Amino acid sequence: MKFGEYLRRNLTSEWSSQYIDYENLKELLYEIVNKAPTDESSLRQEYFVQADQEFLQCCERESIKINTFFAQKLAQSLLQFDNLKNELEYLEENDRHDHLFFTNRLFLRTFSTNENNSNHTSKYSQLRSIRKLKKHRSMKLNDLKLALSEFYLMLILLKNYQSLNYNGFCKILKKHDKLFQMTTGCQWRISYIDCAPFYRSTRVDGLISEIENVYINKIEHGDRSRAMQRLRVPPLEENQSRSVTFRLGMFFGMLLLLVPLLLIVSISFYASHSSKSIDWRSGLHLYRSSFLLIIHIIFFGLNVFGWSTNGVNHVLIFELDPRNHLTYQKFLETGTFLMVLWFISLNLFFVCFYFDYYPFVQP
Repeated sequence: MKFGEYLRRNLTSEWSSQYIDYENLKELLYEIVNKAPTDESSLRQEYFVQADQEFLQCCERESIKINTFFAQKLAQSLLQFDNLKNELEYLEENDRHDHLFFTNRLFLRTFSTNENNSNHTSKYSQLRSIRKLKKHRSMKLNDLKLALSEFYLMLILLKNYQSLNYNGFCKILKKHDKLFQMTTGCQWRISYIDCAPFYRSTRVDGLISEIENVYINKIEHGDRSRAMQRLRVPPLEENQSRSVTFRLGMFFGMLLLLVPLLLIVSISFYASHSSKSIDWRSGLHLYRSSFLLIIHIIFFGLNVFGWSTNGVNHVLIFELDPRNHLTYQKFLETGTFLMVLWFISLNLFFVCFYFDYYPFVQP
């Protein structure tokens, strides 16, 4: 797979304008080479020297853009991490304080000698308050778990941003040296990219480790496997399953047979001189609602395909779980499977109606 395609598939769509403009840089290289003088002379050499400077200036602008965006995202991440830590500490402190408070009050009321019935009622009321507190704490803790897991996913995307941009510069500068027959691209990479903040910074890796430690030790109480399962990051490039692709093709092929079959059945019964009449209107009324539902699923799958191929992050827009959501192939597989059942049932309905054999069992 060419790097341009690999970059397009693995970038974070809402940051797409902040990545290295690899395709335009590559087109610029080929455009420079195509316009170069053909004769082996000093004019050709001067042309490539000047073009080399212009191209490296473009690369410098790209590196400034990437460094600026990375610095902004890193600053936001550090601030967000501090807020999450403060929220966790606040939750733990409140939990300790409320637990101690209710325990002491329950202890005093238990050993009180006045008004036994009233004491019984007070203990019941106190226990009910503790249950409410635990339920409330559980809801705040679930929100914090979700926030930590989403923050962890964002850090992985930011780390991927570092890697993709560095690889993009390496690829384009290597292509530059090959086409221009120079070594200035490699030298420029060593001088400007290998020491660039977006590449040299290890703060993102540090934040990832800190989030993992916090989640393991404070959220899951030392259970690493459970914590990492919760923090699991989906593949950045959604690879389609071969089995799903096979079933989708099989259902589509079955539809190509069932649609003409319905037409053949309809024409045959209509052309027959039998005295039996088929209630076509009842069949259409019975089956139209399910048809609309199924066609909606298929069209939604086509929409998801369109969004995915054009860089629209529908997972973010519709607030879906980035770790567990349906791909366009899953939607299309479900829709075509239901459509196959729909056509089989409709065909059987008309056949059973023709032979007067319980037709309304089918729908």
